[in-house]
Amino acid sequence: MIKTAQERRRTEEWQVLLSSLERTRRELVLARAGFDGASDPELTESFIYEMLALQARYGYLLRQIKILDGMGQQTDTEGPSLGHLPQTACP
Repeated sequence: MIKTAQERRRTEEWQVLLSSLERTRRELVLARAGFDGASDPELTESFIYEMLALQARYGYLLRQIKILDGMGQQTDTEGPSLGHLPQTACP
């Protein structure tokens, strides 16, 4: 089957979004591990801000994937819960 230019562009965008989503997930796991191991209050606070920023990025990427797939609406504001993150860092 021959893909049109629009289908190729959509596939490329889909792959970029999925790659970014996975990278953000890994960064969230690492930030959570840092938070769990932090003993200094300022460092703990920095990990909290980092996790919140990454959570916002993750939610944005997920919404973009849903929009590209035709399943979501741009008004969807719910992002991932930090409680759903794995408790260990990625290898």
